[in-house]
Amino acid sequence: MKKKLAVLLIFLFAVSCKHQNDKVDILVTIYPFKFILQQLVKDELRIDVLLPASVDPHTYELVPSDLIKAQNAELFIYCDKDLDGWAAKIETKNKIQLSDYLPDSLRLNITYTNNLTHTQTHSHNLNPPTSSHHSHHGFDPHFWTDPVTIKAMVDNIADLLIKHFPTLEKNIIKNSEAFKVKLNELDSIVSSKTRIIEKKNIFTSHPFYNYFFKRYDFNIVGFLEVSPGQVLSPKEMKLVMDLVKSNNVKAIFTNKQHNDKTTKILAESVGIKHYDLDPIGGTENQKDYFSIINYNLDIIIQALK
Repeated sequence: MKKKLAVLLIFLFAVSCKHQNDKVDILVTIYPFKFILQQLVKDELRIDVLLPASVDPHTYELVPSDLIKAQNAELFIYCDKDLDGWAAKIETKNKIQLSDYLPDSLRLNITYTNNLTHTQTHSHNLNPPTSSHHSHHGFDPHFWTDPVTIKAMVDNIADLLIKHFPTLEKNIIKNSEAFKVKLNELDSIVSSKTRIIEKKNIFTSHPFYNYFFKRYDFNIVGFLEVSPGQVLSPKEMKLVMDLVKSNNVKAIFTNKQHNDKTTKILAESVGIKHYDLDPIGGTENQKDYFSIINYNLDIIIQALK
């Protein structure tokens, strides 16, 4: 009995030591947040990502080791209860919802009815539709896909970091100003490349890139689902097909992290090509915020040329 107890104690000690070694300054749920924060703190803080690049944050399921990682981090930053809501339920100190640092004037909302049309408005001007169809309303949490929106958040994020890491204040302020210059340059590049696209009617599997599309004057005809995994009836699918055809949609965009079989079937049914966008990054060719935006921009240009 004593021998078993000793083995158990040794095991628990080893696990404890391992978790101490895993301690990070900031733990984020998805890669874009790591890339954004790194622009402000550079190499002065250790930032880790909880989810692998290929995982959909909407449908991710926590494992026990995730709880330990979050509890060991000085800051645990997630997106929003409407994206990675499972993270909002983790009990840990210094848990931050990054969407709280988004200016109200830039918040987009989703209106989704079962006739499969949608509108977007700012949160302070959201009006329920008068249609008798069933509808869904909610905040669109994919704010990082627009560099102008991220630029508007930089000062708020810098203040957050300075509050928790006050010794880095001078460098954070300097880095944040440099980051805003880079975001201005990125916006100029994207604007010039998208301005010359003639046909901008697009359809998406899910409103995962609406901040980008709205910023650069694309016409989002509609999307297939608010949340991954929704199933359309044959009648609803027919409505979608008619919607896509009547609006001369040039391309249908799907989210690389989702299993978008229904959207791909739709594309084939109406004779339109579908293209995978990757809003998360973290792969070999998307190791920073700028490469995520440029990677998807190249695909969008290719799809609509």
